[in-house]
Amino acid sequence: MISTKTSLVLLLATSVASISLSHAAGLGAETPISGTLLNEAPPAEAVLPEVKTDPLAELREAIRLNPNHADAHFTLGVELYTSGDVAGGIVELREAVRLKPHHADARYHLAKALLIQRDALTLTEKNRGAGSGEPVLAEAYVELGKSLIAAGNFTEAVMELREAIRLEPSFVEAHASLAFALFNMGDIDSAIEEYQTALRLQPETGQARLNLATALMAKHDWAAARTQLQEALRLQPDLIQAQYNLGVVAYTMGDVAGAIAAYRKALRIDAAYAEAHYNLGLMLKLTKQETEAVQEFHAAALAGLPKAQYFLGAAYASGLGVEKNLPAAIKFWSLAAEQGMHQAREELAQLRRTALLPARQSVGDSRVLLTAFQDFRSKIWDEFPELQGKAAGGSAGVALLQQGEWQEAIPVLIREGYALSEPAQSQLQTLYEEGIKGQMAPYDPRIFAYFKTTAAEGLPRPRVMLARIYAKGWGVPQDFDKAAGLLKGSEDEESIRLLQEIPTLRQEAQHAATKSHPPSSTTP
Repeated sequence: MISTKTSLVLLLATSVASISLSHAAGLGAETPISGTLLNEAPPAEAVLPEVKTDPLAELREAIRLNPNHADAHFTLGVELYTSGDVAGGIVELREAVRLKPHHADARYHLAKALLIQRDALTLTEKNRGAGSGEPVLAEAYVELGKSLIAAGNFTEAVMELREAIRLEPSFVEAHASLAFALFNMGDIDSAIEEYQTALRLQPETGQARLNLATALMAKHDWAAARTQLQEALRLQPDLIQAQYNLGVVAYTMGDVAGAIAAYRKALRIDAAYAEAHYNLGLMLKLTKQETEAVQEFHAAALAGLPKAQYFLGAAYASGLGVEKNLPAAIKFWSLAAEQGMHQAREELAQLRRTALLPARQSVGDSRVLLTAFQDFRSKIWDEFPELQGKAAGGSAGVALLQQGEWQEAIPVLIREGYALSEPAQSQLQTLYEEGIKGQMAPYDPRIFAYFKTTAAEGLPRPRVMLARIYAKGWGVPQDFDKAAGLLKGSEDEESIRLLQEIPTLRQEAQHAATKSHPPSSTTP
């Protein structure tokens, strides 16, 4: 198995590197997108009711389906600014220009919208009087900057926010929002400067200190980050992200006990914080508190965190901190693998190889693992109470398929296939070759990925099936060399028969290619 210690170090490094700002001080809520409005037309004799749709809602739906649809952004922008929502129109028109820099109409209407906004705001400020002191224009630039941030347009947001600061240098929200945009652009130094400016203007803000600390962490200035986090918690003791980040900083600085204390305080604020449970589990494991570590991994694993599912599986496989339980190890490694956890996939691959290729290990280990996989498969039935009494010893996926629930059956069959179910493997082979008439096309890529993965592990039956796929060209280009390579060294009847068939298939493919592209005649 993969070294748990090595995995622990790698995952701790990943945990520190993946820190990101969760909120910007002073940022507003996202602008809600209205749904489609349906209005029935008055009933008329022999005429179907007319259904009217809101054109703005349809444009937003078009953008949702294709965010890069420049013309949809352009049309929505024009509709918004001409109907009075100038700020919203500017956001959409800027996006249209970004997607199509040479879109002359978009640039023209963007200029008109900006002129309308700025002329109106300038007039408003003049009407309020020179001594008003209300930064109307600056507020407008900040609102536009925040809209651009919400749309992910950080470069444009920086331009608008800098203009707000030019007009009102002491505008705290403008500095905080500018820092957030700069951070997301990767300009960490400038972001730190803006957060520091915001704090000079308004020092008693816990969220701003948390954001500054996060930027300092990105610079690996751990000591300065710790100071800011401690001050943030003094100002706002229930700021859970600050408490969590303090645990990350403490561990990075070598203070494991401090990290444990910080994560426990974070969990007192929110007992369901999965990442805090996971990192606390890592710290407890480092200090050889295996039983307590398993409890934390279990809480995070149930919340769906794949890293925690991996370590919990490792605990069940080794019996460290919990009674050894191979079916439970397979369960949690499978959950982690389904979410792309590479280490979990490697552990399961090794278990499958040991179970099916006993020459590499003892026959006793093979039998134990085959039983463990069987126990794991039996638990899958518990997820489908409606299948109770329907041949529970077989495949739950096959039972679902027999009930017509093929969409739910496919992922279950793949799970069972990875757990070495022969009925599931046979059914997957049939589904890949034939599909389901009128419902599912053959050559499903999910099934192909299953056969490719398990064949790469050296499992005999998937190797034969993958060889057949390449030899026949089912869903992939025909590749007779790959097919022959997969069958090399196999001595079962099916492999031998397919190997003998490959030369004939190769000749047929060459003959078909010649008929499709006959040699061109030459003039003497």
